[in-house]
Amino acid sequence: MGCTMKKESLFIFAIFFALIVLTNTHLHYSLGDLIFESIGIAPWTRGNQNGFHLPVILGLIILISGIIGSVKYYSPRYPKIRSRIYICCIAFVILYPLATEKAMFLFRHNAEGIKSIDLLKKDSRCSMQTTGDQIMANCSITIFNYGSADQLTVRPLLLDSSANIQFEKMTVSITPHAKVGFGAVFYGTQRNETGYQEAVNRFKLELEVNGTSKIFE
Repeated sequence: MGCTMKKESLFIFAIFFALIVLTNTHLHYSLGDLIFESIGIAPWTRGNQNGFHLPVILGLIILISGIIGSVKYYSPRYPKIRSRIYICCIAFVILYPLATEKAMFLFRHNAEGIKSIDLLKKDSRCSMQTTGDQIMANCSITIFNYGSADQLTVRPLLLDSSANIQFEKMTVSITPHAKVGFGAVFYGTQRNETGYQEAVNRFKLELEVNGTSKIFE
């Protein structure tokens, strides 16, 4: 009896764990991505969000196993267990990003410096064009300001370091304890005179608050 109950609990836990691995947070990445990156394995087989997404493959295997096992052990007592599991999974996928956002605002409410800032990469992009040795980066940036910071210093950095371009920093006003979106135009120079254009999402951003900075790729 005890062994059976333990198996039942493991299947329910497997479903919950799989959903966390599969479902994106409010920052549009999942726990599965973090797990793979922490052990030195790229989440995508071809990098840069190309190829097979390994956390999704792992999560689906665990999720299907958990559902099959739960239905097998619980259906004699709960005939509607399968539909209940499906409803719970859908609700989890919808509510989880909202829950992680609220949790971060709560836990980092008093955070200081760059620890109070997260970049929403999915909604941040730059379009860059050069004329001679002058380059302009027109950027749209979205951040979460969990703390009370009211100013943020920003500088775009090209992923292609061989372009040898240096942008000026810009300081913008931001709303404390809020999701903030803003646009900014940055000017920089490059040593050679070759025209250079970089498409969306081929950049990283250096964000700075009160003298502490972090590069978001």
